[in-house]
Amino acid sequence: MPALGATDPNDIQAQARRELGFTRKLKQTRKVAPHPRKGGTGYPTWFRLEEIERHLNRQPTTASASSISKWLRRIFAYRQTGNGDRTQILGIELIDLAIFIIAHPDETIDEIAVYIHNEGRGLYSTTLI
Repeated sequence: MPALGATDPNDIQAQARRELGFTRKLKQTRKVAPHPRKGGTGYPTWFRLEEIERHLNRQPTTASASSISKWLRRIFAYRQTGNGDRTQILGIELIDLAIFIIAHPDETIDEIAVYIHNEGRGLYSTTLI
């Protein structure tokens, strides 16, 4: 179930994907910025554009040089999705794994990993399987 403050449709979809054990979607732009008291971070887009304009006109800026450099490459904020992929097999991937092991009990771990990858579920290490 989404958090009480979740208003962004991408947040609700991300929560549903997490509960089903799917992998995350990366580099998603925010559609609705959360309120600063509920975890909102960063400067709004209009402020970023003004700071870039000041920087290009060689006027003093409020934001740091590194922020302006980043905004020149990408003006819109990405959703914060974490810093790494899942480290365990969940949901549909786990069901696929169980079915494959039942159907092919003599296969090696490498062949199981190839099967999961070919099903479009992701690439897992043999220690994880």
